[in-house]
Order: sequence, then structure tokens, then C-alpha cells
Amino acid sequence: PSDRQRVADAVAAATLAGQEASRALMVEPRPLEYLCNPSKQVPRRGELLYSLLSVALGYDPHGYSVPYGGYFAGDKDELFTQLCLQILGLLLLDPNDVYVSGTEAVVSRRPQEQRGSWSTGAWLSPRTHVFRKMLDGISSAQEVNFVVSGVVTLLGTVSEERGTYLPKSMKVPKFLSELLVLVFHLAACDSFVASACREDDIVDLATGVLHVAAEAPEHMHDDTITLLIWSIVLRLTSHRDACVAFLEDFDGDVPDDLPEVSGTFVDVVFVAALKQLGDYFLTAKCNQLHRSVLDSCLFCMINLSPFAEGISTETCHRFFALVERCGKSVQKRSSHKGAALLPYLLEILENSMQYQYTTNAHLAYGILARAGMLRALDKLITQVPQVAADDTRTPSPTAALAMSPSRPAAVPNGSGGVGNLSPRTEVSDMSTTPTSDETLTLWRRNVKVHLDPLMAMLEAALPQLEAAVEKKDCSSPDEAKELMPKSILGLMPPPPVFTTRSVASCEVTHRACEHCLVACLAHGPLADLWSGDADGEDQNDEVAQEERKKKIKSLAESAEKEEEASGGSPASFAPPPRGASSTLAAVGAAAAAVQVAVVAAAPAESAAHAAAEDDLTEDDYMEEEEEEEDLEGDELVDEPGGNERVRR
Repeated sequence: PSDRQRVADAVAAATLAGQEASRALMVEPRPLEYLCNPSKQVPRRGELLYSLLSVALGYDPHGYSVPYGGYFAGDKDELFTQLCLQILGLLLLDPNDVYVSGTEAVVSRRPQEQRGSWSTGAWLSPRTHVFRKMLDGISSAQEVNFVVSGVVTLLGTVSEERGTYLPKSMKVPKFLSELLVLVFHLAACDSFVASACREDDIVDLATGVLHVAAEAPEHMHDDTITLLIWSIVLRLTSHRDACVAFLEDFDGDVPDDLPEVSGTFVDVVFVAALKQLGDYFLTAKCNQLHRSVLDSCLFCMINLSPFAEGISTETCHRFFALVERCGKSVQKRSSHKGAALLPYLLEILENSMQYQYTTNAHLAYGILARAGMLRALDKLITQVPQVAADDTRTPSPTAALAMSPSRPAAVPNGSGGVGNLSPRTEVSDMSTTPTSDETLTLWRRNVKVHLDPLMAMLEAALPQLEAAVEKKDCSSPDEAKELMPKSILGLMPPPPVFTTRSVASCEVTHRACEHCLVACLAHGPLADLWSGDADGEDQNDEVAQEERKKKIKSLAESAEKEEEASGGSPASFAPPPRGASSTLAAVGAAAAAVQVAVVAAAPAESAAHAAAEDDLTEDDYMEEEEEEEDLEGDELVDEPGGNERVRR
């Protein structure tokens, strides 16, 4: 099939997958609401929670700590542990989370202004849930260490199974998906994260979380697991101690879906986030889960950027490939795929240069080597129409959130919990017209607030570097990097107060946990309790598959017709709102207008991922080849493969 057909199929499949993922599976939430309501007199709730935690996290996956011991120990203990984790996950669900939208769930704070007065549990989870409150209340060193060591041991079985000398001598538990739900709630507890950092287990914890994606069972949808993984990583990176711990050199096993990574664990997180951005970039507009995953990936990199030291060359190549692609799409004015990402990518660069310039020579050199692209972008930004701005507004990306007319005002400096919304909503809430002058003005502000410091550094440091390169007659990038200014103090404006983001419990995370637990219950130790006639189930599955194929075909044809009717790419430059439901779209407005009935079977994710492997259309490839020489002209001393695009 042609590229356009593949894109249309991917959008149609992702649309159905998003509708399935947003479907409520627990039709009667009142029993769960009663159990978790602190005002209700339910006996033995504390004993129930702590007993389940004790059994689940006390499980020995090694089987008497001898090779192949897990195979001889039998499945009884493992199945019982799996059942305890499933009950734990159900008890920690809160039906009230569905009233918090995904865009409202991304909350922010400024650590430099809120030292010593912070409670992550109150920030990310409501205190009206009795089981979450008890989970956050586990504070004694012995109890917290038991929880941390149990989680790290269970998640570490994936790496141990791969690193053992005896083939298949280590058995990976079947309940890693259920464990992921528990870790998602534990990551909102200060004592849990602090203990993991204090015991030097935080890197092992994050590594194990990333490994779960490759161990997901067949009955578990990849989108659900991916959302939980990146929500956990985002919650971890919102802690300063975790960001500092991620700076240690990484010598563990890289997840299967990632290339070999050299450097620190920050490089691993960056590479994994950039890969996920490529996978879901096409379908983020029509799938809320994909949109939330992209949010989490971007905010993970932003949280780490003020602390990241010595980002490797390979990571910089991948990062600048995305920056170049987004910058080109904005300069061509033919697509707003990259416009939504651009402010966040510039924020990462600004944080790195303001706080970690001396240790990030590769990143600084990449900025100077792309002077032509940044200058063209700066010139284009000045041409974006402006409207009379309200003096009460501020160009800060997070401050505009409080001015939304449809939402309650946020407490200053992001201390208001869920009320402080995601930066992705700041533009969309101001106007319902995506291409209004006000929207363009706010988008321009969000770009300039991060681009201007980079331009100041570029204009001051680039002439010095060019003169030194010419004088020394350098012939390699490594030689040129040695001649870069040793410090940029005085060349850039004062460093801004950086912002840390995290994600609170919301509708999207609630549905992900709900779908994960229901799928595990249907295929776990209690599967026989509601298993029906096998032949009837097979026939229903076949009918559902046929209906799904018809819906995907219909959606793809509708998208093609609307695209042909609109004449292809838009005629005028219209950057989308920075965030909101329509921000990270890669395929145009046709997919967003498609409304189809919810299907009960599992969504056709394979088609979406197959098409997402090549997330640029044929026309985009031709445009890239035409401008490759122009971009190479901006390089000072081009690194081998440094300007090569990362195509999936």
C-alpha cells in the first residue's frame, strides 16, 4: 500500500484502539467507592492492605535462591501472589479519578521556590481514598525498605533472566503487569521514592519498569502498559534525588526495544522517550492514551534536563534529528506536526545550557552547528501575528494556565495540586479556534521564551568558535568542541526557575489500571469463574475481528476523501494549540472528526505500529532531501552521521 494508505490505516486503527481504551469496564463503581471511603466504617481495611502487601512483596521469585528452583517450587505460590496483586490493584482504584481529565492531570511545581514544604502524595493522589492514604502512610524504615526491596526484586527478574549463565535458569513471574499498577501508586509516595534513592535502588527500579514492556502477556494491550510505564517514570523524575541518581553510568541491560545506549541512565531515559515519541507521533491526535504517553515522555526529558550531565553523542544525534524535523515543519508552514513539540524541545535545550553547559559539550556544539535553522526559526517567529496581550498574562509556559476562563485559577508556583493544569492546555483553553490570532500569539510567546536565551548564546559564542576553528584549522568535530567557550556566564540571561512536572491520578490512568486489572483477572488464577463456552467465544472473536476490519477500512476511506477534498496540506501557517486534545497530531483534522461505535474486542494495534515505523509521508521525504544541503551548510564541522535523520 502507498504511504497515504498506510497512514490512513494507522489512524483508523489507533482511533478504534483509543475508543476501546476509554471504555469503562466496571459498570458499577459503588462497592469500590464504599470500600475506599474513609467516612465508612469498614472493619479490617488496614489489616487487609498490609497483609496483601506482605504476601505479594515477600514472594521469592528465585525459588529457594538456587538455579531452576522456581520451576521445582510449583505455581501455587506464584498464582497466590498474582491474586494478591490483583486485589491490591482493585483496592487502589478510585472511581472519582474519572472526573479529572488527562490534560488537567499534569501538574507542575518549582523546586527552587518550594524547598522543604512539599508532599508528593497530596500532590498526586486525593487524600479521600483510604487505601492510598494508608499506602502513603507507610513511613518506618523497616517497612519502606521491605516494600522497595520487594518491588525491585520482582522487577529485576527480567534483567537477571537475561544475564544468567545457565539458560532459562531464572523464571520471570507472570504478574509483572499487576505489579506495574502497584508501582504506579507507590511512585506517588514520598517515602517509597526517598527510600529507593537512599538505598541506591532507584535506577534498578526504573530499569525494571522499562523492561516490563517487553514482558507484557498477549492478553495485555501494549498501549496500557506503555502509559503506566511512562507515568511511573514521570513521577520518579519529579523528585530531585531521583534525577541526581540517574546521573550514574549505566552498565545494566537495555530494554529489548531500544538500541545499545552508552552513558548514564539519563541517556537511557532520553533514548526510550525519543523512541516512544516516534512510535506515537502519528496517532496522538486520535488516541488519548498515545497523547498522554507523549506528554509523559516530553515531561520526563524536561524534568531531567536541568540535572543531565554529559549527554552522549548518540543521544544528541537522536534528539537533534527530532528538533530539525520539527523546525523544518514550522519553517515550511505546511504542517503543524512539529509546531506543538517545538516549545518543549527548546525548553530542554535551554535548561541544559543554563544549568549544565560545561558538561554538555555535544549538546552545545549541536546548537551552534544548527545556527542557520535557529536563525530562520527566530525570524519566522517574529512574523507570527500578535494581538493586544493582557498585561495580567505572563510569557511563562506554566503561568497562562491560571487564566483559563473555563477552569478554576491555579495556586501560584504550581502548589495547588491537580488545579494547576498541564502546559499543554494553556493555549487551547484560551480560544476554541485553533488558528485564532490569540492562539498564534500565545504559541509564539511559548517558543520565544525558550528560543531567545539560546539565540543570545549562539550570537555570542558562534563568532568565537568560528574564529578559533579557522585559526587552528580543525578538521574534526572533536577538535572543534575543544575550542568552544569554557563558560557562558554573562552570555545568556539569568537562569530561569525551572519547572518540574508530574502526573496525578486521572481518567486516563484510571482506565489504564482498570483495563490492565480486568485483562489480568480474565486470564489469571480466577479465570475459570467467568469463562464461557469456548466455541461460542471463538465465534464471537471472529465476528468482532471482521467488524473491526470493516470499521478500519471505512475510517481510512473517509480520511482519504476528506484529505483529497481539502487539497492536501494547509495553505497557511497555523500552529496548533500547545497541548490540548489536538496538539500532537500528525495526520490532519480528518481523523479527529471521525466518530465510530465502540467495539468490544481488543484494538488492532499492530497496524498502527507498523505504519508508525515510517512516520513521514513520501512528500515529507522529498522535501527533506531537497533541503539537506541547506542544513549541511549550517554545520561548522559536521560529524559523521550527525545530520542524518532517524527514520522509523
